[in-house]
Amino acid sequence: MKTWKEGEKHIAAWYSESGHPATRRSTALRGEAVEDIEWGWFSIEVKTRKTVPQYVHEWMEQALHNAELRTPVIHWHQDRQHLDDDYVVMRAKDFRRWVSLILSVPGVTCDSD
Repeated sequence: MKTWKEGEKHIAAWYSESGHPATRRSTALRGEAVEDIEWGWFSIEVKTRKTVPQYVHEWMEQALHNAELRTPVIHWHQDRQHLDDDYVVMRAKDFRRWVSLILSVPGVTCDSD
């Protein structure tokens, strides 16, 4: 991706392919501190880099190997920090699939009402 703006457009379109529209918020409020993409319950902050640290790829490979038919997830914990503030990392395709499955349940919506 050439620019952060193109990256956000591309990623928002990818989420929208799930049948649940994603909206780029940073277009309307350029320069403001706003979320990059709103997708249902999720406020998505897009970060694009030329490379992801090799150890993250290795962690995901290990999770994939051990997952069998389940969804691989990395629980990233910092020593002496509260577990509630840790990070959970999963592949984007798995995240999109799970959200789409949840939203396909009758009566489940992303409405805040």
